[in-house]
Amino acid sequence: MQTFISRVSDADKAIMSDSAREYLSKIESSAKRMRVLIDDLLLFSRTNTTKKEFLKSNLNELLHNAESELTEIIHEKKAVITASKLPKLDVIPYQIEQLFINLIGNSLKYSQPGRIPEINIESTKVLSADYPDLLEQTTKKFHKITFSDNGMGFDPQFKETIFILFQRLHSKTDYPGTGIGLAICKKIVENHKGYILADSTPEKGSVFTVFLPD
Repeated sequence: MQTFISRVSDADKAIMSDSAREYLSKIESSAKRMRVLIDDLLLFSRTNTTKKEFLKSNLNELLHNAESELTEIIHEKKAVITASKLPKLDVIPYQIEQLFINLIGNSLKYSQPGRIPEINIESTKVLSADYPDLLEQTTKKFHKITFSDNGMGFDPQFKETIFILFQRLHSKTDYPGTGIGLAICKKIVENHKGYILADSTPEKGSVFTVFLPD
């Protein structure tokens, strides 16, 4: 669809009626959304089907790769990202990198108009015994990594449903997206036998907390 639409030249559009140009524009917009949806669904499927090879990895390097992937929007929004030292863990590298891309990208997407986005990433080691209702107690230690921002936030009543596939808190006309990004985050963390939580205060910001086993 996108290929055929691209072959309609400006000269062709000039002789179309206003309604025909409007319909063509709607078809083009829908095709782009479908392309993004297909890409996101493939990415979600990949977290389930691709070989899960764990490697000892420096999470600081994976975070750097994620920031490089988001360079354009970081510069566009003049975002400030600060991070404490992250651990070295046995992980599926490309999945953790995707986790970082999705969480940082989410903060950038829902930043507040007129406010420079600030994203703070902190890591601490915690005991599973300190979180008996959340963490698997057979694993003694976890790394708690928090992603805090000063964005628009969301109603905390959605802090669990936000990770459900296709769940959207905003209309596609307000904020583009497929509602798959955070579902991918949850699946990646589950693949690592970890946990992810979200909390927020509207108009003040959000906090996403990831627990990965030591």
